[in-house]
Amino acid sequence: MKIEEIREEIELFEEEVAREAYANRIGLKDDLNIAEIFEKYKKIFEKENIILIENKVKNTKDRLERRIYEHILYYLINGYLDLKVAKIQDEVETYEAKAFVKYKGKKINFRHLGVMIVNEKDKKIRDEMADLDVNIKKKLNSYYKTLLENDYRMLKNLQFKNYQHFYELVKEIDYKDLEKVLKKFLIDTDERFEKLMENLMKEINLDLKNTRNYDAAYSFQGKQFDKYFPKEKLMEVFSKTLLNLGFDIKNQKNIELDIEDRPKKVARAFCYPIKVPGEVKLVIKPHGGHDDYESILHESGHAEHYGNTNGKLPFELKMLGGNHSVSETYAFLFGFLLMNKEWLRYYIKMDEKNIDKFYRLSEGYKLFMFRRYCGKLIYELKLHNKDLRKINDKFEETNQKYKDMGECYKDILSKATKTIYNKKNYLVDVDDGFYSADYLRAWIMEAQLRSRLKEKFGSKWFLRKETGDSLRKLYSYGDSRKIDEIAKEIGYDWLKVKYLFDEFDEFLDKYS
Repeated sequence: MKIEEIREEIELFEEEVAREAYANRIGLKDDLNIAEIFEKYKKIFEKENIILIENKVKNTKDRLERRIYEHILYYLINGYLDLKVAKIQDEVETYEAKAFVKYKGKKINFRHLGVMIVNEKDKKIRDEMADLDVNIKKKLNSYYKTLLENDYRMLKNLQFKNYQHFYELVKEIDYKDLEKVLKKFLIDTDERFEKLMENLMKEINLDLKNTRNYDAAYSFQGKQFDKYFPKEKLMEVFSKTLLNLGFDIKNQKNIELDIEDRPKKVARAFCYPIKVPGEVKLVIKPHGGHDDYESILHESGHAEHYGNTNGKLPFELKMLGGNHSVSETYAFLFGFLLMNKEWLRYYIKMDEKNIDKFYRLSEGYKLFMFRRYCGKLIYELKLHNKDLRKINDKFEETNQKYKDMGECYKDILSKATKTIYNKKNYLVDVDDGFYSADYLRAWIMEAQLRSRLKEKFGSKWFLRKETGDSLRKLYSYGDSRKIDEIAKEIGYDWLKVKYLFDEFDEFLDKYS
């Protein structure tokens, strides 16, 4: 195929896949037929096209033109991996959409089960419900094992050393270097974090030693604060927050909101860019509480990023970037407004006593999640390298070995979060392409970006249209710039952990 033909076909293919997957995820379509779309466009992903684009990457000197080819190459390789297993991927999504459990005579859709568990106040019922999906998870794990084995085999066919090697090249990350920094953070914060978790669990009458990860998730729901975050006020607060930043979501024709509560709709909020910047979907399944507010703000960060991308950019630079940490940075910036005391005063009208209590809970959750993703990266590096060496309480490798990857997953995630994880999630809880590292780098970058916005526009930066103007400029780059380039754009020489780690240190010193 000619290069221009490849580019045109990718754009058409991507839109068809996006529409098909979107319909499934919002609960309007049970059966997923991406395999049929792959069959229609399978010529794009032939090995000779990968070699053709690989040569263009090697021989192109212009930075932006080279980046276009890098993005095409990454996309073709991922398509090459997926082509062989497209039918299995369809089976996974279809199975998940249709799967259900029974509890006390009632059918519960699998996609809704997790939401019910983390909102259930009775510990006994949480435990009972958490055991209902064992067979579903077993089935999903068998699917994911097949998909991973395919990725490993196909990447070797393309002469990559292994899974880790491929994604390090694509995303220009040394995962072992990042892991080393994160392990040090886990140790430095370990005792204070454990004390914080002990206190938080006592408040819901739990002993940390017997606390499971979903118990912690229930605690972080902060039901005592629900009165401040009514479902009925969600859209008003959300719209006003964006409007004061200069984003009139109600009149942004290219961003479509879906807040309907469908039974088979994916419980997790998400943003789906169908065509950038012309058609962006922002989806949430509200269930009440502050989590709704955080979720819709987080996803609006993605939506505004893609909705404000420069439409004149080549397609590949608008939405084909392999490194998701840039868009996640913008999503975290908005989602973390719930940890901003000034935002809570202005929009939620929360009193000072409860602001402090809510900040303790929400920032504690942020730290919990950051440590969880540190654990995920450590585990995923072991998973993809078939490394069963046990780690000790200092996150150091030992001469002992885990029985299997399920035990490895359970031990590492439990150590990182101080809560008990179930080994049944050892593949279900794995994101493709080390997305865990993308999240971690986005957390780090968000702290830098927020620090710069406060420096330029004051502590109430979220009320300034000038802030929106600054963000709109960053958004306009789409996926054409990597995260370290965004750091330089706002005045830093690199991605620095100091800003985030200092924030966590200050928090733990006060609240643990």
